[in-house]
Amino acid sequence: MPQENSKINPDSVAKASNTRNKEHSRKVNGKSEIKLTFDKASSQFIKGGGGPDPETPHTNGRVGAFPEENITYTWSGINVFTSGVEEQGSKLVNGVKNLFCKSRRSQLPSRKHILKNVTGVAYPGELLAIMGSSGAGKTTLLNTLTFRNSSSIIVNGQRAVNGIPINSTTLASLSAYVQQDDLFIGTLTVREHLIFQALVRMDRHIPVYQRMQRVEEVIADLALSKCQNTVIGTPGRLKGISGGEMKRLSFASEVLTNPPVMFCDEPTSGLDSFMAQNVVTVLKNMANKKKTIICTIHQPSSEVYAMFDKILLMAEGRVAFIGSPAQANEFFSSLGAACPSNYNPADYFIQLLAVVPSREETCRNTIEMVCDTFDRSEYGIKLAQATELRGDLQAKAILGGKMDIFSNGNVANRSPYKANWWTQFKAVLWRSWLSVRKDPTLMKVRLLQTLMVSIMIGLIYFGQNLDQDGVMNINGALFICLTNMTFQNVFAVISVFCSELPLFMREHQNGMYRVDVYFLCKTLAEVPIFLAIPVIFTSVMYYMVHLNPIFSRFLTATLIITMVSTVATSFGYLISCISSSVSVALSIGPPVIIPFLLFGGFFLNAGCNIQLLAVVPSREETCRNTIEMVCDTFDRSEYGIKLAQATELRGDLQAKAILGGKMDIFSNGNVANRSPYKANWWTQFKAVLWRSWLSVRKDPTLMKVRLLQTLMVSIMIGLIYFGQNLDQDGVMNINGALFICLTNMTFQNVFAVISVFCSELPLFMREHQNGMYRVDVYFLCKTLAEVPIFLAIPVIFTSVMYYMVHLNPIFSRFLTATLIITMVSTVATSFGYLISCISSSVSVALSIGPPVIIPFLLFGGFFLNAGSVPAYFKWLSYLSWFKYGNEALLINQWSGIDDIACTRANTTCPKNGQVVLETFNFSEVELAKLG
Repeated sequence: MPQENSKINPDSVAKASNTRNKEHSRKVNGKSEIKLTFDKASSQFIKGGGGPDPETPHTNGRVGAFPEENITYTWSGINVFTSGVEEQGSKLVNGVKNLFCKSRRSQLPSRKHILKNVTGVAYPGELLAIMGSSGAGKTTLLNTLTFRNSSSIIVNGQRAVNGIPINSTTLASLSAYVQQDDLFIGTLTVREHLIFQALVRMDRHIPVYQRMQRVEEVIADLALSKCQNTVIGTPGRLKGISGGEMKRLSFASEVLTNPPVMFCDEPTSGLDSFMAQNVVTVLKNMANKKKTIICTIHQPSSEVYAMFDKILLMAEGRVAFIGSPAQANEFFSSLGAACPSNYNPADYFIQLLAVVPSREETCRNTIEMVCDTFDRSEYGIKLAQATELRGDLQAKAILGGKMDIFSNGNVANRSPYKANWWTQFKAVLWRSWLSVRKDPTLMKVRLLQTLMVSIMIGLIYFGQNLDQDGVMNINGALFICLTNMTFQNVFAVISVFCSELPLFMREHQNGMYRVDVYFLCKTLAEVPIFLAIPVIFTSVMYYMVHLNPIFSRFLTATLIITMVSTVATSFGYLISCISSSVSVALSIGPPVIIPFLLFGGFFLNAGCNIQLLAVVPSREETCRNTIEMVCDTFDRSEYGIKLAQATELRGDLQAKAILGGKMDIFSNGNVANRSPYKANWWTQFKAVLWRSWLSVRKDPTLMKVRLLQTLMVSIMIGLIYFGQNLDQDGVMNINGALFICLTNMTFQNVFAVISVFCSELPLFMREHQNGMYRVDVYFLCKTLAEVPIFLAIPVIFTSVMYYMVHLNPIFSRFLTATLIITMVSTVATSFGYLISCISSSVSVALSIGPPVIIPFLLFGGFFLNAGSVPAYFKWLSYLSWFKYGNEALLINQWSGIDDIACTRANTTCPKNGQVVLETFNFSEVELAKLG
């Protein structure tokens, strides 16, 4: 067991401290940066030894320019604080928070001091490992060194390269950052990924053939030859390379440009000890090539620990020690806390500097004593000297003057991008196109859904005649084409940018490409499919419906639908860009589309109230032989033989098992009927429902967004259809308002829940297979937890818009309308859950949703007269909640209306409510049947 941190000998600490106080009393030389390294032969710090003197860096004759190698990275006086409140999510969501949440800034605790006067240095040719217990500040320090802290973090202190202060842009052009999470485009192969990296990250003056040679070198150096033509893969969706290969690929991506400085955030995380040692060996080999390597690492093995040139021990946000492993042993020995000879030094030091629960005060006192002792030690004093700024810059930095130290050189204007705009564009477009082409599932789904919907629309509206019913049906067919193209294209791309945001942010911050390049390429890569879809759609249904047979009219219709499809796709990209997550995007989408749908002239007479508004849409064989030999040896060994004996069946059952008889050996006991579930159904139900409800209640953002969108849409519908009169225009507008209510409730509720089950599938599968709860329990609880919000939404919606539109004023009719819209909302939510359950991913669910809803929308009686439904589709109309909802709402609205004013001549005008219902082939008797 390691020595307890509370048992450090204070007398030893005082003795060590007094021995070194003389060093502390010396005045620090401020004229130039003193670069010190530890000479093992003399056991002393000496000047130089880690590359050229920072005073005279290799600059290729450029004044103020950084060297491209032998870089010493220093940081001094780093203090990091939290700002007190962290704003997350999109601007839109934050606006909702500000609207609904009362400000609590005055109630927030004072800011937290995370890093406290942290100083350090990393030399070329050395591998520096930042270690410490959880919460010690390792990751925060690394993020600070790379200028990657969030906006809610306040950072003070200096970061410098060879004694020259540096900014984030310049550091990005000189360094590489291997983050803990591996983010890739899963459909690309290893080679394709590295080619893309070479195109956008290597210097723009390097010819293409040299870039490809560098790709081959990196593949060979990092042992990726075996998997170079294998797709990277996406966890849980597309099988690809192994975890170790993926981690090596992360390194390969960064070493392509041969950066002089490399930062790595826990590079061994998630790897076994063998793979972890391999990864650190890669880092060590890079350091041996005069690279400056800085990494954080969590509990390395003793073999891995021995590979580090320097270690930096963090504790409670302070530096407890920085130096070589040998110097660490010497330092802690002087404190009376020497590492036991047969103990892993990394584990020992981390435990020594950890805050142990129930002994927090003692541990923090020990940590403070160790850190203070290090600051006064020889190591600490010389570290302070090594991290000084260059003499001519120090005063300016302290005085806060503008550090335009690169004004006479090329570094000030150094772009974070290695490639020019056109090279970035070609590379990103090539990768985006590969990603689309190598993931044909979604493409096939989109094409299939287009064919299915177009054929269905063609069959439903087949062979329309130019008569009164035909005019209504043709107009409905044309508008449903626009509606289908809009929803299909918007929800096909609505998850693109928010789902790829982590990858984009990493690559953009690494200086790989600009924002506009990424957006243009992502859009253009899918242009062929988004152009093909409307052409196929129109070509299939146009002549089936018997639309205008002139060929030029067909071409014009195809062009119009293609343009609408393109606008809808762009609108989907807009929603995706402004949303912080897929869930938020799905909540925003439908209510934003509905107002544009209203102004299409189908739900609202264009000349009625609003006339100025327009619609804007390497050794395998040797290893396998060794493995086979070991396994065979084990099978023949004493252990293997005893294992076989221990696992034999009982004698009276062996024959039956061999003969295939039923082994009901537990028929007289309780084991045969043992359930995999520890809790009974009711206990499972209460627990899962409680957790689901907590999940909903503690994540109020989506709930607030849904309520806000409900209010916005209901108010907008109320304003658009405000104060309708009972005349021929009012009849059309009221009917449009009622049907748009059903459409809004359907799309809003379907897409609010469509991602629930497929996004939680990994968690559900793990817990269900562990015998925690049944499938039905999970489904019921997930549904019931959100029932209150899904009941409140239609009530609020109807209450706001009903009397604004001047619908039937009788209060009982209002209650009936509220009940009908609530029932439609509930059915739509259940239908959204169904699509979510049968979909393997959110993307598939979003591709399935719109085309499955459209047929039900057609049978609502608004786009197609109920009496014109083909006999072969009559059965399908009975499954449409639009049909029942629209019929019920219209009967509720028009029954009992005896007089409708006819204010214009030469137009069709229903005389009373009964005529309106007969126009749709609805009957008042049907309302009683619904009851």
